[in-house]
Amino acid sequence: MKKSQAKLGITKLFVFIFFLLLLFVFLPGIYSIRNFSITVKPCYKVSEPLEIHIQGPPKTFFTIKTYSPDKKTVYPFGKFQTSSQGTHSFYYPSGYSSTGVYNIFLETNQQKINKSFEIQGQCVSQEPPQNQEATKNQIITEPEKNTSRQTEKKSAEKPKPLTTGLKQTKQTNLTKILLKPRFKSFSLWQHPRFLVNFTYKRTGFSVSSQNTNLQSIKIDLDERLKGKVKTVFQNKNLELVPLQNIQPGCYQLKMFRGNQSQEIWFSWGLVSVNTEKPIYRPGEEAKIWMVVLDRHGYPVEGANVTLRITDHENNSQVFSTFSGTVKETGKGIYEARYRVRKEGNHTLWVLAEADDVVSEFESHFLSKKSYEFDILRETPMVIDPKKGWFESKIKIVSYIPIQNFTLKEYLPKEFQVKTNAEIVKTENKTVLKWENLSNGSWVSYKFSVPWVWPYLYEFGPAKIVYQDKIFQEARPWYLAIDPSFNYTEHLIDSGTNVYRVMDIEVLDFDKDGDLDFVACAYGSDEINWWSNQGDNQTFTNILIQDTPNTDGVKDIEVLDFDGDGDYDVVYAAGLENRIAWLENSGNNQSFTDHEINESATYCDNPSDIEVLDFDRDGDYDVVAALQDDDEISWFRNEGDNLTFTKVIILRYNANLDGVRDIEVLDFDGDGDYDIGYAATLEDRIAWLRNSGDNQTFTDIQVCESTLTCEDVRDIEVTDFDKDGDYDIVAAVYSDRRISWWENSGDNQTFTEHVIAAGIVYAEGINDVEVGDMDGDGDYDVVVSLYLGDKLAWWKNSGNNLDFEEETVIQSSSLANGAWTTRIIPEFESNGIKAIVLASYDGNRLAWWEPKQKPEITILSPNESSQSKTVLLNFTVYDLYSTTLECWYSLNGELTYIGSVTNGTYYNTTIQVENNKIEQNLTVICQNSFTNGSETVLWSAHPFSTGWSYRIPINITENSGKNLTEYQVMLSLDTETLVSQGKLQNHCNDTRFTFWNSSLGIEQEIPYFLDFNCNQNDTTFWVKIPWIPANGNATIYFYYGNPNASSESNEPDVFSYSNLEEIYYVIDDTAAGKNLNITALEDNT
Repeated sequence: MKKSQAKLGITKLFVFIFFLLLLFVFLPGIYSIRNFSITVKPCYKVSEPLEIHIQGPPKTFFTIKTYSPDKKTVYPFGKFQTSSQGTHSFYYPSGYSSTGVYNIFLETNQQKINKSFEIQGQCVSQEPPQNQEATKNQIITEPEKNTSRQTEKKSAEKPKPLTTGLKQTKQTNLTKILLKPRFKSFSLWQHPRFLVNFTYKRTGFSVSSQNTNLQSIKIDLDERLKGKVKTVFQNKNLELVPLQNIQPGCYQLKMFRGNQSQEIWFSWGLVSVNTEKPIYRPGEEAKIWMVVLDRHGYPVEGANVTLRITDHENNSQVFSTFSGTVKETGKGIYEARYRVRKEGNHTLWVLAEADDVVSEFESHFLSKKSYEFDILRETPMVIDPKKGWFESKIKIVSYIPIQNFTLKEYLPKEFQVKTNAEIVKTENKTVLKWENLSNGSWVSYKFSVPWVWPYLYEFGPAKIVYQDKIFQEARPWYLAIDPSFNYTEHLIDSGTNVYRVMDIEVLDFDKDGDLDFVACAYGSDEINWWSNQGDNQTFTNILIQDTPNTDGVKDIEVLDFDGDGDYDVVYAAGLENRIAWLENSGNNQSFTDHEINESATYCDNPSDIEVLDFDRDGDYDVVAALQDDDEISWFRNEGDNLTFTKVIILRYNANLDGVRDIEVLDFDGDGDYDIGYAATLEDRIAWLRNSGDNQTFTDIQVCESTLTCEDVRDIEVTDFDKDGDYDIVAAVYSDRRISWWENSGDNQTFTEHVIAAGIVYAEGINDVEVGDMDGDGDYDVVVSLYLGDKLAWWKNSGNNLDFEEETVIQSSSLANGAWTTRIIPEFESNGIKAIVLASYDGNRLAWWEPKQKPEITILSPNESSQSKTVLLNFTVYDLYSTTLECWYSLNGELTYIGSVTNGTYYNTTIQVENNKIEQNLTVICQNSFTNGSETVLWSAHPFSTGWSYRIPINITENSGKNLTEYQVMLSLDTETLVSQGKLQNHCNDTRFTFWNSSLGIEQEIPYFLDFNCNQNDTTFWVKIPWIPANGNATIYFYYGNPNASSESNEPDVFSYSNLEEIYYVIDDTAAGKNLNITALEDNT
């Protein structure tokens, strides 16, 4: 061996040892960043404000559950996400009143930890030092590992805050920002207010200040609030002032100063209280209704509701669903009854707890022995806006001697109203005014609301004006919007078998003629299939695999891998670092596991796989995204389906940071396979061009930006605009948008078209599917929204630029953690395709069928009726409703028919438009979910359809004689009409009609084309049935039918229904000098 070679070997050895030492020093720190930790004081006093701080990986979802000493759920409870700095904080200003040990459980995909604290009358323990917190958290399962570069990259990202208009003076050494809401929850009529507190470090001790001069303060509002509220700083408070109506929900607020920040969540409008009347007398029973909404704004069934009523002497009475003193009387509506004993103000405190929300609310009512009026409402509290019109009634009881007074009701300006009251529109309200009312008067109105949900509307407060005085209702009345969705759920399975499903395949697995479902469950490490029993409603579960090999299974591909006639399953198990295929024995129940690759080094956390004949040698290969190694590789099948060789395409590549999704296809049409990919941590969408050898690839960027593709989760590669090249549709989580990227044709330049932007941050776009949902020839987009517990699709208007959202389901019970979705073209209803959804947190797999529309059959009038007033006869049949609301439309003008009984014939008289050639007559009937319609072509003329134009011609009689069967010569410019393409060049498509006013019908009349078609003075003769003396007759000239033949008929024009004597002047010189020539009238 040469000496130089020996030295080189020693150098390499030292480098290797040095690298190991670096790993030894820094690796624990790297992995500790991946761990979640909980910081909470070990002891709090009763009702002491509570703070819980979470530290973990940035932008990572976690579920937190807190249990009281009696094992009931308390705040915080639900699903949340860490900030870009890896933090999340909870603040509970009222603390807890029950003493004992409280337990916090935090869970992520890779980790479970718990922490406990106590509530005592007095606390003697101190908060542990900050640097000890991580070691005091009990690790239940080890987290999935990650690279240090990924962690460092995400930790360095900063949110994009809004800058406030504050006076700024310099202050240094800021160590902590504390943002506390003044109340636990806020009603819609309250302005959320927050106490701002800063802690500064000075010479070894900390100083807390609420009156600091604020420097470089930045506020980041929840996306749903931007443009709808303004931030106001005053003294120690930050206040949110609404500029328009606010949708109820849970909102996020972040404050930044320097390198310090804090974020909190608060609820706005999730609990509302209505009382039968605002003022009660001592001894009366107060009826109290509480409407509870989930964090999306939908009414909640089965919530735990506690109501505490405190009078002005601080006497309290507690009601609850647990004790049975609060009863659920409707979806999301909870009722309690309270016997009023004392005069004065009564405070209402409500606590509502459900699966994904803990909300508090304070309101009040007044008790007085005497007062002027009672305002008694019969107004709904929860409605489905699709059901049309709703009625509200108000009764006024007067306790003072007064003859008449005026009532003013205040409604949202968006409402449509039917009433006998005077209506006044203001900038923000619709005001209804009834005058000259007396004691015991009832007023009513009907209203309809926009099809916008979820929403909470405010009625009132109503006012009574009397003797120059005003009596005002003590509080508004609240109305919650709870729509019924247009889809029916068909449950496939729930529970352990579908615990955190990551992927679904829909196919006829057992080849019995119906569709089955195959799914992999990341949480339970299972692969299952569900056999359809033939009715698409009943499914039998059959386990395919549940072994350590499928630990953390993320993706599956179902196909006949070995070509023996049955379906096999290829899978990727992320936690096991394994890709393998399951060979079907032929009975669809027994499977043999064959490894393709299993190695933490060479197959680190496969996140997505594609199975196809990548090298086109006649067998199946596997292309894989290996998320933790920032790698895309393919595994070449050596021909026996048992031996596979790994071929690295790209590895340890910054562009592939957190690669999550791949699509394999011939992107550039050159005959080999290319790969599209989405790199979540790199905020990148791109495709890899195959050079032709399946080993060398060129990386071509589509998007890399924190503005348009930050945290891209899923892509679909398809020719979206059908122009012959491939485009890319993307679901982008952090940028809250769905977009499609249009290929310019060179496969290198792409233009973004936004399908939906500004999607609620808390909804969390996860999965995207592309298909023609409604069969209209263009592509629509289906999306699952994880944090929003929502499945929706966006309908393409046809231009690929304008899209309309259609919600399939939004529910914290039926779509909890909506994760994976697939379109099912074979399951179709009303021309709309069905969708299957796996709910990651709800452990639920179901398919959603579009609800059937009402079926309408128009029996009459038929196509050629000529009467102005006709009888409309139709039937309607519906699966869901006993009565339906119906309308008819003539060319878009909608007229309300009324309520129609399901399954019956309905007759009504309608007016048709006489001057329309053809009219589309449509009947629309609406059930609780959707509407159905039927359209026929109404022909207003007496001959077959097909004419496009007509011109009215008015004829005036001036002789004072009634004219019957009278021939009139017309000179018309047909040259212009022929040149415009509106008339045949031989005038074969001309027709004439006469409007018979006495019968109310239009009649065809004979005509004769004399000469000169396609001239500016073409001569026609027509015979008009009747022209009244000194009156008018109207005839119509029809034209514009390319398929019509001439019906010019000279004998018909110059003949009569009865025998007539006709005199003609032959020569004006034949009879002598005294002959007078006059026009002769018919029948003379």
